[in-house]
Amino acid sequence: MKRLLTILVVGIFIVGSVLFFGLGFIVKAAIENVAPQITKTDVSVANVIMSPLSGVAKIKGLTIGNPEGYTSDHLLQVGSISVKLDVASLMSDNIVVNELRIEDAEVIYEGDFQNSNLKALQKTVGGEASSSAASTNSGAASASSQPAKTFAIEQIYINGTKVNYSSPLLAGKDVSFEVSNIHLENVGTKDKGATAAEVVNKIMVPLFNNIYKAATGTIKGLKGFNADSLSNKAEDAVKSLKKGLGGLFSN
Repeated sequence: MKRLLTILVVGIFIVGSVLFFGLGFIVKAAIENVAPQITKTDVSVANVIMSPLSGVAKIKGLTIGNPEGYTSDHLLQVGSISVKLDVASLMSDNIVVNELRIEDAEVIYEGDFQNSNLKALQKTVGGEASSSAASTNSGAASASSQPAKTFAIEQIYINGTKVNYSSPLLAGKDVSFEVSNIHLENVGTKDKGATAAEVVNKIMVPLFNNIYKAATGTIKGLKGFNADSLSNKAEDAVKSLKKGLGGLFSN
């Protein structure tokens, strides 16, 4: 009997380990395959840890590369992303996420307020979100194709974001600054989920808005800068960002 119990415990441990690490590998591969279709840049993940029973996933070392024409090492690198899922919803077309936390992101902001890697990414992702929304609304998917997964995210927290800013405006100087934390609620609903591109867009609006504001506040006091002109450029950049989203998220 003792031997049987020992075998049973070892068997459960082995199955649990396969689920734990196997699912992490699958999610990692999925992110690295799907995300570049949205960003049109290189995307890599260092590690994904899954806990299938509790519905918790932790993503380490997410890196988003730069759009074409920009030379810094990357645009975004995230220390950790934690996701708490409603496990039962994984079998449905609309996945319910109780909480999404993005911690310790590092952004390399290359360019000025009119042309930058951030704006290039926004333009690409904004177009992708518009296309996915149009396809969903028009029922463009054929009857034989599997519908794309959507998401209902109850809480999103973005904390500890830091930016390294490199711009011709700085005349060869680089500056670093921190960005205000962000809290979003109800991105997508259980009745009508948001596509992956729409979720990215919803996060980008306040994040880029805060980056532009923080950049202005950080560098406008530097010697030789026209503070009013710089503030106007930042405001124009925020307006352009929101306009580029095509009214997908007006609230």
